[in-house]
Amino acid sequence: MVNKLKAILLSKDQFLTLQALSAVQLPVPDTGFINSIEGFHKVLARLGGYPVVLKQVSGRVGEGVFLVKTEHQARLILHNTLVTGKGMMLQRFIPPENRLDIRVLVIGGKVAGAMKLKPKPGDFRSNFHLSQRSWSVELQADWEEIALKAADALGLEIAGVDLIVDDKKRVLVIELNYSPGFTGLEAATGLDIAGRIIDYVVETYGQS
Repeated sequence: MVNKLKAILLSKDQFLTLQALSAVQLPVPDTGFINSIEGFHKVLARLGGYPVVLKQVSGRVGEGVFLVKTEHQARLILHNTLVTGKGMMLQRFIPPENRLDIRVLVIGGKVAGAMKLKPKPGDFRSNFHLSQRSWSVELQADWEEIALKAADALGLEIAGVDLIVDDKKRVLVIELNYSPGFTGLEAATGLDIAGRIIDYVVETYGQS
């Protein structure tokens, strides 16, 4: 509704998103782009071997994201999902037991709210649509600063910024969503997120 087309197209491509974030010195996961099995093995070696996470460059609610533990799994997934013209991303795996997953909602350069997420049992993806679980979380000042800078780097006025805090307390920006859902955030915090979005749109762009 308010995000510009250029920002939407950029945030739809997760690899371009990570490049834009890295360009402004924001912390992102160790990531490589691949479009062949040979490229997969080169990036795999650089990441230190299995397990790794293989991702489509565009996808929502955890779709197109695979945990790869063996060579057999890798070849099977690449055979079934890799499209040479689009490519995929390969990232170092951060176990869910040793991390904190946070979704920050940014509206107009301000944090409107934040929630903590956990994968459902047996999964590694933290997404409210998959687990239906969310909790309120208090953001540290540096986490808030990173989330705001990430939304600004992509030019998004409204953004869901996904952060991971690893076992060494390092914060990484995982991805940004240009059309973030807020059901889980409202459930976790009791905030009227829909109302805040409407207020921002009216105040910024008028009622016409």
